[in-house]
Amino acid sequence: MQKLVPQAGDDTAQTALSQRRSSAEGPARILLVEDDDLVRDHARGLLEGMGYAVHAEADPSSALSVVEAGSEFDLLFTDIVMPGEMNGLELARAVRALRPDIAVLCTSGYAGSVLDDVTGEAADFGFVRKPYRRAELLRHLRTKLG
Repeated sequence: MQKLVPQAGDDTAQTALSQRRSSAEGPARILLVEDDDLVRDHARGLLEGMGYAVHAEADPSSALSVVEAGSEFDLLFTDIVMPGEMNGLELARAVRALRPDIAVLCTSGYAGSVLDDVTGEAADFGFVRKPYRRAELLRHLRTKLG
């Protein structure tokens, strides 16, 4: 299954949206998980502006429930550091156990031991540090969604 991914350029969003509207496959589907409302809204806006279909959740448990219920996604974009019993890396592992082919892109603004775990993950767990710029996020997404 070929996934359409936005191409860099001045009219990136318009080109991607036009390509996606004419595709039977539709846009790449992203599950966004971010506990901070403002950051989640900002990330959703960036992703949708790039032409992606976005489903956003505020916590790992809710996101995992969506996947367990059968919703299909091409990429999990998750914050690593979140309150509660499960962090973003644990969510990524749980989602991968259910959907081994899903791409994963993690993010965090924190330094420290939890981020050290990212380097121990499989090579296909990507990471983008907050705050990220639109172009940087797009580059990571294009790499992950190929």
